[in-house]
Amino acid sequence: MTYITTQFGKVSTDNSTTLSILAGGSYLGTYENVKEYSNTSITLIIGALENCTLNIDFSLDNSGTNETSKNFLVQGSSTQNIYTFSIPTEYFRIRILADQGTAVGGAVQTLYNKTGKKDNPLVLGDTVTNTTSADTTRSINTGVDSNGVYRNINSIRVRNTINTQATSIISPTDAFGRLQISEPINIFNSVQLTSDDPYEWDNITSGTGTIGYTLGYPQSYFQINAIGDRCIRQQHGYSIYQPGKSLQILMTGTLLTDLSITGARARIGYFDDINDKTVDDNPTGDGFFFQVIGGGSGTVSIGYRTSNSQNTPPPLPPVQTDTILNQGSWNIDNLDGTGPSGINIDFSKRQIFAISQQWLGTGDVLMGIYYNLTPIWCHEWIFTNGDYGSNPEVAYTCRGSLPVRYELEAIGALSSQATLFQVCSSVVSEGGYNPFGNIYSIARTATESVNALEPVITLRLNQTNTAPIRPRLTINLLSASMICTSGGNIIYRIYKFHNPQQFGVGPLSGGGGPVWVNSSGDPGIIDSGSEYDIIANVLDLTGVTYPYTLIEQGFFSNNNDARVIPLENRVKINCDIAGNSDWLVLTMDSLGAAETVSATFQFQIY
Repeated sequence: MTYITTQFGKVSTDNSTTLSILAGGSYLGTYENVKEYSNTSITLIIGALENCTLNIDFSLDNSGTNETSKNFLVQGSSTQNIYTFSIPTEYFRIRILADQGTAVGGAVQTLYNKTGKKDNPLVLGDTVTNTTSADTTRSINTGVDSNGVYRNINSIRVRNTINTQATSIISPTDAFGRLQISEPINIFNSVQLTSDDPYEWDNITSGTGTIGYTLGYPQSYFQINAIGDRCIRQQHGYSIYQPGKSLQILMTGTLLTDLSITGARARIGYFDDINDKTVDDNPTGDGFFFQVIGGGSGTVSIGYRTSNSQNTPPPLPPVQTDTILNQGSWNIDNLDGTGPSGINIDFSKRQIFAISQQWLGTGDVLMGIYYNLTPIWCHEWIFTNGDYGSNPEVAYTCRGSLPVRYELEAIGALSSQATLFQVCSSVVSEGGYNPFGNIYSIARTATESVNALEPVITLRLNQTNTAPIRPRLTINLLSASMICTSGGNIIYRIYKFHNPQQFGVGPLSGGGGPVWVNSSGDPGIIDSGSEYDIIANVLDLTGVTYPYTLIEQGFFSNNNDARVIPLENRVKINCDIAGNSDWLVLTMDSLGAAETVSATFQFQIY
């Protein structure tokens, strides 16, 4: 269960300072509205031989109406003097008087706390009148709505304000405005603790670009040396977006370890590229990314990519379009020390990059950095009402289901070798996850005689161009059913081959197969985007050409002629970065003489 807590206190900027007061002089703070704070802590440090008087002033307004004061004589000691007490009024300030015959040097810090109940705090849905009463650093429960009215944001999701200028999104809600007490469900995660997770990622390198991994270090490194070098790691398969549930994407890494390297471009995000999809009848590229282009102190930006930008109705060849916003154009916080957070992010260091996405074809997308356990949002892409994109009549991207992606590319002459680090990533569905999809079944209806290991049925996403190729779909295997009609003892195995066609024709042969059957030959799987083979009788298990994993094996005997194996949510078939599908192969073998067998797969597509 997740819950974003409120902010309970603030350090005052109007009543905190470095002291340098001449004898007989004073420091006077500024009255602040402290309506929601119950008490204050004042820390004062002065020199060992210096004494002063600390005055605490309380008022009903910022003009000193009915002002009352507390006085403290402070003896110099070069150690901290801390004073904590309740605040009975709406306005508060401090004064420090060098009235003890000596000059005073040191520092004072005032902290307001919300550790107790105070009369007349803002409550749910309260309308307040000005920015002072909706001071954003005083409580994350206040902000301004779309009509310019300041409200408590536990009732509505609002934009935070400072002096009426919209500066940040501060909300205990997800991208759909719901309080975040729902269970987040991981739909993709990668932690490179013992390997570079080779079955979770697809790699592309060109030129002298290299992607490496060193055992013991939970990260992959990308390196480029010259023009034409390119290194890509993209999540194997697509994280399936479920309408009405926001996605939270977290990616850790270092964009560019040396921002001064000219000609280098690094990206980390939730996106793909139309140009990588060589096995796809309708390629597109969509998503969002953080970007650094090297040179000098580096150019930091964020990007929005869409292939749904043409101004005429589909079907037409899609056009991939990138909208790039440099750091100074971000609409929440530039993360350069000038924004409301005051944080200056060094993009040559490791960071937790965050994206919070609502899709449904339109909506908002937040991008930012996690800092001190808190998301610091830097920009909000607002797609509602046609904002952004060259065609406001269509969905802002072709899909919300996308992969995590890291890329490093030489876009010009490099001044030296450039490096990007990939560490950890996850895609989380807020509010649970139960993707709906049609359920299908395929079968080897005629029995096959087996006396050695033989493929009985093979399933993959469509690759043959006789029906639509669906490289961005996922097959979720639900179960496998097997039968031996001759009463023998059978060993079965289920192998997963990882996008084998990137290495050749695939591991099946013999018997005149493979012969792939899709919706054009089996109306029972129409529009499923899948296909299967039941003809081939030879399977290459050398592991030399076609890598695989053995994911299930077992026995059944003449005392149990049928076997159903529940596999739901354990076995997925996806496509690689180019569009090559994984294969799922069920084999059977007799433990004695030849036996007759048959089998089925039940699966879901989403």
